[in-house]
Amino acid sequence: MKNKSSFCRGGINPNLTKRELDVLYLLAHGRPIKEAAWSLGISPKTCTRHVSNMMFKLGMHSRYELVVHAAKLGIHTELRFEPQTVAFQPNIQRAA
Repeated sequence: MKNKSSFCRGGINPNLTKRELDVLYLLAHGRPIKEAAWSLGISPKTCTRHVSNMMFKLGMHSRYELVVHAAKLGIHTELRFEPQTVAFQPNIQRAA
């Protein structure tokens, strides 16, 4: 059963889960999928799936549209989770 969030202001679909709202919060703050996934302790694929589910539920067609919608509703100002204390360190291999 999905957790319904109490964060249901002006146009936010009450069917969004807490985790979807956590992902949306991070995206609204400009975090890429990989970093958002790491911050939440989930895989990037799971994070991408949450984004796809939100776009479907809200009738949107891009992440940009989703983030603009979140900003208009003030989601970017609400803290939705406890961030990890370790700094994000992507595993990037550089050519020599």
